[in-house]
Amino acid sequence: MGTYQNKFFATRFQKLRTEMGLTQEELLAQFNKIFHRALTAAAISQYENAKRIPEISTLIDFASFFKVSVDYLLGVDTKIEPNKKEDSKIDELSPESQQKAIEYIEMLKTLEEVETGKNCIDFREKA
Repeated sequence: MGTYQNKFFATRFQKLRTEMGLTQEELLAQFNKIFHRALTAAAISQYENAKRIPEISTLIDFASFFKVSVDYLLGVDTKIEPNKKEDSKIDELSPESQQKAIEYIEMLKTLEEVETGKNCIDFREKA
């Protein structure tokens, strides 16, 4: 991505962090704990100084953390809110609980696939 996108990301990233009342260190600690990441203080500083932007998977996690869309973070969209139902109960949870809810939903999807035989290999012998 070009420097234009980097500057948009840097501005919005820093604005969202400060609106949450977090220092860079506090953001780093919370984000790494919730999303099981190992980002460094240098990475956060580089994001806020438009030196680099995160990898796509990290960008998605930041959008979840800040409760915004990836498009908003990158400056593609001016709407702060992601495209979600306004009455979504998951939005009422803390970021850590939201991540647990997402993991639980993924587990339920996997369980459903196993129960229905979808995306599973049948190892039974053919007669």
